Amino acid sequence: MRTRLLGCAFASLHQYLVLQMNTCELDAESTDVMDKMRNTDLPNETDETDELIKEQLVLRNHLKNDVNEGIKRGNALQDCVLQYDSAHPVVNLERIPDRMRNILLIRECMERLSQVEKQFDNFWSEHYPTLLQCQQLRKFEVKFRDLWPTLQDRLKALNLVSEKIGDAVDLVRSDELTDVMDDIEELIPQAKDILAMGKRLTAKRHYADDSIRPKCKELEELISELETKSKTCEEKLQRCRELEDRMSKAEKWCREGMDRLATRWTISPDASAAGIVRDIDQFLSETLIFKLDNPKEFHNQFKVHATPEMNERLPELLRELDEVRQQCISRKVSLGWKNDSDARRSSMAVTTSRPIRTGSR
Repeated sequence: MRTRLLGCAFASLHQYLVLQMNTCELDAESTDVMDKMRNTDLPNETDETDELIKEQLVLRNHLKNDVNEGIKRGNALQDCVLQYDSAHPVVNLERIPDRMRNILLIRECMERLSQVEKQFDNFWSEHYPTLLQCQQLRKFEVKFRDLWPTLQDRLKALNLVSEKIGDAVDLVRSDELTDVMDDIEELIPQAKDILAMGKRLTAKRHYADDSIRPKCKELEELISELETKSKTCEEKLQRCRELEDRMSKAEKWCREGMDRLATRWTISPDASAAGIVRDIDQFLSETLIFKLDNPKEFHNQFKVHATPEMNERLPELLRELDEVRQQCISRKVSLGWKNDSDARRSSMAVTTSRPIRTGSR
């Protein structure tokens, strides 16, 4: 039994020396690691930031593992000193002064290791969130930097195309403006996501708050401008297209009327006079769709949307509409239609309006 005690004591002395040396090394290593992390400049690129976080996580995990291993060895060494036999633990430590001294020294090392771990954990609890904030900042900056020129380009394109709407019917018929607005409709949600990302960072008291807030303000203003101008252009384009549609339908109606007058509205074995009159009345009622014979309504709705080409076409178109109506009524009269009140209702005389001037450029 005495031999076992001595063997345990000698083993404890050797292991204690190893433990003491490891404790000193870990303390110095922890200080070096913290100084290195603290003095490393935060990268300006996302990839470099991601790599730095990986590297420092490896250093942190390596140090934590070493400290935990040291504490584990200390606990095992203390158990060895306290017990000379698994069945007979030492009760009165004062009878074995060497063991008491060794235990106190072991506990001193373990306490020192605990302080090393606590000190590093406190440092990491402040340092790691800074790394994550840097990572989030770089991602925000990359997204902002990538999208900002595109948003500005689309705004410029929208302004240019919008100015052309009142100048040419070809643009009204084309998809140029629609394509620009479709691009903006797709980009705005992306811009709002980046804006929300920036606001989340500032809400968490980000260390780069003074850099993030101006970008958020610029982005918010640009989003608002794009939304407002897109809506205005859409309404302007819709009015212009509606006018173009009305005029196109009226022109088609005139052509069809002249064709019917020449080939269809004549008495034949298959067409009675009464049937032709009914057909003419139905044809005349279709002019209500065009709504071109109400100068006040036309002026209010389209005064700023009529293109120069439309202004040139409109007087001639109104003249043709009136001419076709009058010929239709004359054909009804030639077929025996004598109701003067119905004739007045069907005539729907057109007051030729002056061309609508486009807004000053």
